[in-house]
Amino acid sequence: MADTTRHDDSFMDKLKRFFTGDDDQGTDDEYYRTRHASLATGTSGTSAASYDEARPAYRMGHLAGSDDRYANRSFDEAEDELRGAWSSTGGASGRDWSTVRDYARDAYVRGQEQRVVLSEEQLAVGKRQVQAGEVTLHKTVETEHVTEHVPLVREEVTIERRPLTGEAAIAASATIGEDEVIRVPLMAEEAVVEKRVVPVEEVIVRTDAVTETQVIDETVRRERLETSGVQDGTARLGDREVPLGSTSASSLDEDERGMMDQASRRLETTRDRIDDLRS
Repeated sequence: MADTTRHDDSFMDKLKRFFTGDDDQGTDDEYYRTRHASLATGTSGTSAASYDEARPAYRMGHLAGSDDRYANRSFDEAEDELRGAWSSTGGASGRDWSTVRDYARDAYVRGQEQRVVLSEEQLAVGKRQVQAGEVTLHKTVETEHVTEHVPLVREEVTIERRPLTGEAAIAASATIGEDEVIRVPLMAEEAVVEKRVVPVEEVIVRTDAVTETQVIDETVRRERLETSGVQDGTARLGDREVPLGSTSASSLDEDERGMMDQASRRLETTRDRIDDLRS
C-alpha cells in the first residue's frame, strides 16, 4: 500500500527523509546522474567524487533551492547554512564540504528554476464495429391470371340409314313394337385444374467488406512558450540590459554577478528544454 503520510515541507525535514530513504527524486536523480559525468567539480588536488558520493550534495542543493526560505537568495548567501546542514549530517558520504560544494551549487541553481510544462492534445483515432444499416428480405405472394388452351376430345353420334334389300331384308327379323331401346354412351374429355408448388429460383445473401477512407478533421490545442525579459541572450538588471555569460561585465557588483550567473544557467536550461520539446 502506498505511503499516505503527510510530511512537513521544511528543507531540513526533506533532507532527513532523503537520508532515511523516504524520498523520491524522480526524474531529478536521472538528470543529476547524467549531469555529473560532464560537470567539472572538486578542489585542486582532490579527486572528484563518484555520483553515489556526490548524490547527497546534489539532493541537498536541490531541496534548498526549491525551498521558500531560500527564495531570491543566491548560493553564496545561503552557503553558510548549507555547509552547516552538511556538517550536521556527518558529511553524508564522508566528504568535506569543499569537495562537494560545486555539486550542491549546481543543484541549488536548478532547484530555483521556475519550470513550465508544455502540453498538447493529440488525436487518438481508433475503430469500432457499428451497425451501419440493415437489409431485409421478405417474401410476398402476388396473384397472376394465367390462360391456357387445352384441346379436349368428345364423342358425337352419327346416324346413318341404309335400306335393306334382297337377302338382307329376308334374313332380318321383322317385328313391330316400341320396346326396343338402344343406348350409346358418349365420352368426352374435360379439363382438370390442379395447382402444385414448384421451386423456380434460389436467392443467395452475403456481405462483402468494402474499404473506404474517412477524413478525420478535428481541432487540437498545443501550449507554446512565450518569454519576456529574455531577448538575444540578455537579461535586465534594474534599468540595464546585460549580456548573459559576458566576461566584460566587470562593472557589476558581487550580488549582480551572482544574479547574472543564475540567469545564465536558467537561460541555458530553458533553451535545452525548448529544443527537447521541439524535437
